[in-house]
Amino acid sequence: MMVEDRVRQLEIANAQLATSVNHLAKSVEDLTTTVQVLRDTMNQGRGVMWLLMGASGAIGALIITFAKKILGVL
Repeated sequence: MMVEDRVRQLEIANAQLATSVNHLAKSVEDLTTTVQVLRDTMNQGRGVMWLLMGASGAIGALIITFAKKILGVL
């Protein structure tokens, strides 16, 4: 009787452990997905920053060109 109870308790503990492992695996999968989404968002932001830097450089060059040629300043 005592051995049967221990075996039953071990089976229950094993089932609980399997459930915990499944939950952990799901959490890791969700975390991996979230990290990938954050990386994609960060890369998009990096691209926007490059675009803004290029646009601001072009606008600055136009202003300097206008100031030199039209107004004779600088």
